[in-house]
Amino acid sequence: MTIPANTTVRNAETGPTEQTSNQLALRFTHQLLDVLCGRRSPAQLRDRVTPQVLGLLTRSGPKTARSPGYRLSSVHACLATERTVEACAVIGTPNRARALVLRLERTDSRWLCTLLSVL
Repeated sequence: MTIPANTTVRNAETGPTEQTSNQLALRFTHQLLDVLCGRRSPAQLRDRVTPQVLGLLTRSGPKTARSPGYRLSSVHACLATERTVEACAVIGTPNRARALVLRLERTDSRWLCTLLSVL
């Protein structure tokens, strides 16, 4: 699933809503799963993440060409501010569950992942 770089998840009158923040977090989490499974290069998210997050994705990527397929179990997001969405997700393989914590911040032109932790 791909989010165009110019995707805006805002209500023109009130800013982002809880529903749109969940949609944004869900789409971005799918992109992260593609990186963790090796279906997508971390460099493909370069314009959507900070250099620190890109480094983490590069180091955390699959160590083999065929990484186990992660399955998204749930995503929960909330508006921390009008320009910040914080989210957590549970992903899993048949043998293990992991959690992702992320922060998405709105810049002038797009949403940017400024914090990512894989637990």
